[in-house]
Amino acid sequence: MRDIAAAARIAEGALYRHYSGKDALAWELFSKNYTAFALELHRLQAGQASLRAKLVFIFKIYQRLTQSLTSLAEVLVAATWGVV
Repeated sequence: MRDIAAAARIAEGALYRHYSGKDALAWELFSKNYTAFALELHRLQAGQASLRAKLVFIFKIYQRLTQSLTSLAEVLVAATWGVV
């Protein structure tokens, strides 16, 4: 958690006030990203866009989600094992 706090430029205690450890922090970040992804998919499905437009939008959302989770994974790996 120390390395994560340093990378985020916040006090380590601030992280522990909200999360019991790296697992809790990772789960929170993953679930928030996944929930946002699911909400965007739901809105997209409810819309009147063409199938092509929906597929393009889905790929863009998925790309954004995977980039976000890759960044999270890099921070957690670095904090846990000291490597990226």
